[in-house]
Amino acid sequence: MQERLLESGDHRATGTAGSSWAVPILGDALRIVFQNLLLESNELILQSSERVWRLLLQVWNILEF
Repeated sequence: MQERLLESGDHRATGTAGSSWAVPILGDALRIVFQNLLLESNELILQSSERVWRLLLQVWNILEF
C-alpha cells in the first residue's frame, strides 16, 4: 500500500500536479525511515523500510529538492 501511495504522486510525465502532498512530510519521513533502517532487527520490517526508503528518494527526485 505504501508503494501505491508514494507512486501515486508521480505525475510528472503527464504534466499534472501530483507529489505536492509529500512536500510537508518528506523530510520527516526520510528521517524516520532512515532511523528505522539503522535500528530495526526484524528482517521483514527492514525489507519494507528499505522499499519505502527507495520510494521516498524517488519522490525526492521528482520534486527536485
